Amino acid sequence: MRKFDLVLQGPMYDYSGDVIKHYGQFDFIENIIVSTWEADSLYGFTNFHPKAKWLFNQDVPYPGIGNINRQLKSSLEGVKKAQNDYVIKMRTDQFWYPESMYAMYEFFEQYKDADLKRLDDDKKPHNKIFIEGHLQAWNFASNDHMFWGHKSDLIDLFDIPPYMAKYIGQWGDYTKHLRAECYISLNYYAKFDKRVQHMLENMDEYCYDGAPKWVEANNVWFELSSRVLKPFRMKDLHFRWPKNNMEDYHWDYVHKEYLQWGHEHDPHYK
Repeated sequence: MRKFDLVLQGPMYDYSGDVIKHYGQFDFIENIIVSTWEADSLYGFTNFHPKAKWLFNQDVPYPGIGNINRQLKSSLEGVKKAQNDYVIKMRTDQFWYPESMYAMYEFFEQYKDADLKRLDDDKKPHNKIFIEGHLQAWNFASNDHMFWGHKSDLIDLFDIPPYMAKYIGQWGDYTKHLRAECYISLNYYAKFDKRVQHMLENMDEYCYDGAPKWVEANNVWFELSSRVLKPFRMKDLHFRWPKNNMEDYHWDYVHKEYLQWGHEHDPHYK
């Protein structure tokens, strides 16, 4: 059985210890890296499971839109500490149900082989990176709650410049700014395609809501989509999110309102 290390990224909540214990039960998870913040070390957390190790990061100067810069730093530093070649990045506030975890594990094994090579390194990626799904309503909107992949690929995913360091605010005007998940995936797709590199350098023309070349960018992204960031089957995605009083995520709503699609809707695997 392939072994993964799990990075749990984000601040600590009053139930995060139970999150750690929950993931400690899976036989394919060998180590758990809890990548949180220096402020959380004040609460005297202990190792809630023998697999767990702690990483207390210094906070970033600016959280960025949607806390993106915090996600980038805590995810990157956590993945760097992984000892296995394969890593799962999840959040400190979500419980993915066991049936979903094992379904995603089997799906990863079946579809992990890379379809495209990078422009700058024909030995990369090692594998596709796996995600919850794509949101076709926004350009380059790939869900960022969790990622499965090779350690070196996930390092490349998260090792990108902070988003507009002077921007302060949780949410923003998306006719002038990118959503957090869009910024992460846009940077990664740019490693595979020169057209996306140009879009990254000209986000106001291609990627913001209502951009003049939005349709062109959307078509390019749809062309690449799962050949780089591969979505799991939506039917397998079930998690509990106590912070938001959810016993399961509202995928039907997201699919209807934001055109979320997973493997069931994937044009590259019909």
